[in-house]
Amino acid sequence: MGESAKILSPDKRVLMPDLDANCSLDLGCPTDAFGAFCDADPDCTVVVYANTRAAVKARADWRVTSSCALVARAMHADGQKILWAPDRHLGDYIRRETGADMVSWQGICIVHDEFKALELELLMRQHPAARVLVQASRARAAYPSRAPRLPGSRAPPIAPHRPSRATRSKVARLPRAPPR
Repeated sequence: MGESAKILSPDKRVLMPDLDANCSLDLGCPTDAFGAFCDADPDCTVVVYANTRAAVKARADWRVTSSCALVARAMHADGQKILWAPDRHLGDYIRRETGADMVSWQGICIVHDEFKALELELLMRQHPAARVLVQASRARAAYPSRAPRLPGSRAPPIAPHRPSRATRSKVARLPRAPPR
């Protein structure tokens, strides 16, 4: 993320308290392997999550955060096939929410992947009045029996974080990088 911050603001100082810090999503999406993944389906619109290195972002048509990833809905409406990376859980969520035709890289965030239904159930028993805020892409995996219900039903015990309309409207299309 520091790398991306420096590219976006080259004249500013970017502080990185730990130069050895890393992200499992980034580590699980090496540039060469991702390039081959893109080359295998060159007609797809490539969308990558923010937690990737700059070289991976350079192959993408869109770079998104979890709060604006549902822009895939617009691409789906245009009939574009989407190649998504690197988080398969967020990719699956986008596919469920939008019905988009997608091919997903099979990466995971090891932190989000550690959320287990049993552990959450035990915490909810200890704190029965507490509401749980879960990233929308992980709600079903974290607590499948209490995944969010359809609008109009009783409020679910899990409140998935969903991006605001204002956040979604700020997304801008970036030009595609030339092939290497």
